[in-house]
Amino acid sequence: MSGRSVIIIRSARFTAPLTFYGHLSGTDNLAAVKRVLSRSFRLGEAGYLAAQIFLEFARLGGSPGELYFGIENTPLPGLAGLDEYPVIVNADSGEVEYCGQTFSGYAIATISERPKAL
Repeated sequence: MSGRSVIIIRSARFTAPLTFYGHLSGTDNLAAVKRVLSRSFRLGEAGYLAAQIFLEFARLGGSPGELYFGIENTPLPGLAGLDEYPVIVNADSGEVEYCGQTFSGYAIATISERPKAL
């Protein structure tokens, strides 16, 4: 774990994307997104999905101090200075952009496809 990285969450429900910043998180950005999307039924519920992703990102990084993580909802001045590729998540569809490619296989189900309670 080292290097600065971000996760950008987009949704039609947000007026601007949310950006999660990890100062020493390295590739934890991709690991956090993959873990959450593989188990969450919150696609389409952008606020819940974003919270789950941020919590996993902070958990993986150990959150050792007040300067290690940040959240922004305004455009960043640029992604220069990052040590890892940003991970961009569409919270409505589950699509993930990473290294210039788009992936859709990480999400397991949308909220409407979630199993019914017994």
